[in-house]
Amino acid sequence: MKLLSLVMFCGLAAAPLAVPSVGWADECDNATTQAAMTSCIIKVYQREDAALAQTLKALQAKTAPANQAALTEAQNAWIKYRDLHCKFAAGKNDGGSIYTTVLDACLTEQTKARNAALKSVLELN
Repeated sequence: MKLLSLVMFCGLAAAPLAVPSVGWADECDNATTQAAMTSCIIKVYQREDAALAQTLKALQAKTAPANQAALTEAQNAWIKYRDLHCKFAAGKNDGGSIYTTVLDACLTEQTKARNAALKSVLELN
């Protein structure tokens, strides 16, 4: 919870949609330095990104060929949105040591939320 409190204090909570859930907070709670916090969040982000890639691959396999280009275009647009949104969400910390931690926490949560959304679509197909 220490990491969650720190990230929330530093401005991530001020950005709507930046933190739909904070499942990584307990996982990174033992991190006691800024570098350890960032390292932990990056590992969680990489795991969430791999899970998203797996879901996207499964969805592409179930998507009609005529719609695959639209799915790819939508995913590319979402990546651009995610990156810009998180840059904005972390922006008030720009130049500070917490910036990367806040940015990576946002990327993690946005990626986790996107994976959940795509899984919902996958279940409908």
